[in-house]
Amino acid sequence: MRYSVDDFVGPITLEQRDELDKVLKPGERILWATRPRASVFHPWQKNRSSFYLFVIPFLLFGVYGGVLVMFHFLPQILNGEVGWLGVFVRLLLFLLGASAFWLSGCRLLSMVCVFFGIYRYRCHALYVLTDQRAISLEPRPEGWVTRHYTLDEDMLLERRETVAGGELIFRLEGSPLPGEEGERHGWTALKDAAEAEARVRAALAEKLS
Repeated sequence: MRYSVDDFVGPITLEQRDELDKVLKPGERILWATRPRASVFHPWQKNRSSFYLFVIPFLLFGVYGGVLVMFHFLPQILNGEVGWLGVFVRLLLFLLGASAFWLSGCRLLSMVCVFFGIYRYRCHALYVLTDQRAISLEPRPEGWVTRHYTLDEDMLLERRETVAGGELIFRLEGSPLPGEEGERHGWTALKDAAEAEARVRAALAEKLS
């Protein structure tokens, strides 16, 4: 019997169903399916260091520069208390503060855009386990990205728990440096990585038996 993905994750869109039908082979049977977690922590973990080292200091510097100009430098200039050199120095400080404020705002805006982009794509992604493969379907601006991992003895099948959710790694690629690992491929942001691992291991054992 070939089950429908609706039996596991509920109704899906026609676009998702069409992409899944393109991937499934004749006679391939769906055993289990799930959706990744649309986690707010995913982009935050990637951009946390830049937020602390770039956005916050530049934002504070920009606010401090603006307050300094408005309540200290500007009255001095209007009252004629400083010469042209002083005006130039104060104008330079104002431009530096405004630039810092503008740059930090752009970086913060890019992080917000990354979050909403990842959230949108995560909400429409699908992970499907069949009697032959583990499949991931993820929408991108350029179209759907489909990855599949054959259930065989070469499958890595390593589970990790992160703040963004569980990961189930099926394959490592690349030639990493000593002490580092290659690029990870598999299912990410899982709500229950332990359940996913158990189901994949059961399907793998059944296929290899």
